[in-house]
Amino acid sequence: MSLNAVDVLRSKEWFDWDNDAKPLLPGTKLIFRIQTEVAYKNKATYSSVESLARSTFTTNSRLIPVATVDYTDGVSVGNPVTHTL
Repeated sequence: MSLNAVDVLRSKEWFDWDNDAKPLLPGTKLIFRIQTEVAYKNKATYSSVESLARSTFTTNSRLIPVATVDYTDGVSVGNPVTHTL
């Protein structure tokens, strides 16, 4: 993960790093498992969007949880979570 990518994630209100004692650093490789539910208003617009995820990284063949993603919105033309990640 580049410095720019770290800054982008830190700026998102829906991204929550779990341990401030161990900050998110450039070079960290994260795994995101995202669950998204959408309802359509019409062909081009969602009437609601919800994305939830746990982010992990791998150490010694173990997945360690390090962050959460929690995004909910009403009428939308896209999903900023899936567009960012």
